[in-house]
Amino acid sequence: MTHLHKIKIVIVTGQICSGKSLLLDYISKQNFISYEWGAIFKKYLNNNLTRIDMLREIKSQINKYGRNYFTEKVIDEISTLYKKNPDTNGVFLAGARHPCELNYLLGYFDNAKVLHIHCDTLERFNRNLKRNRTSDPNELKEFIKVDMQELHLGLSEIISEYIQDLILNNEGVDEFYSKINKYIESLN
Repeated sequence: MTHLHKIKIVIVTGQICSGKSLLLDYISKQNFISYEWGAIFKKYLNNNLTRIDMLREIKSQINKYGRNYFTEKVIDEISTLYKKNPDTNGVFLAGARHPCELNYLLGYFDNAKVLHIHCDTLERFNRNLKRNRTSDPNELKEFIKVDMQELHLGLSEIISEYIQDLILNNEGVDEFYSKINKYIESLN
């Protein structure tokens, strides 16, 4: 059995509605463990918050418990999932938002890569409206405000400094799945 530090892990970044959750759903059917960073917030924070209020609460918890508080919780979750499925092809972890999170993960896992999913703002906003989550903004102005806040909190540094691989996701689902398949092949 492979030690947790040695497993293949792909850390997926991207702005709201870029396709991270769609990717996780798809690769989970390919014998990969998939985990969305937001699940850790839902586990430890109030789930009835707006996206902006959730970001404020996350920042408050990090100030209280340290920058890597949620990162360590995510690693614990991955460890639990890995113990249940040690024959996995690897792990896709989506939603890291800050360089410290990436530094910690890249230092912890020996075989980690950063994949960024990019999608144009208007396309992401339209997807946002279709998915109809209560915490998501339903006006373009508010959507852009959330985008800017996430970028300001560190996502822009991740995008510019850490990404090793990129998938553009402005087309339909079938094209996106095709790109994911090519990416999975490149991991072997």
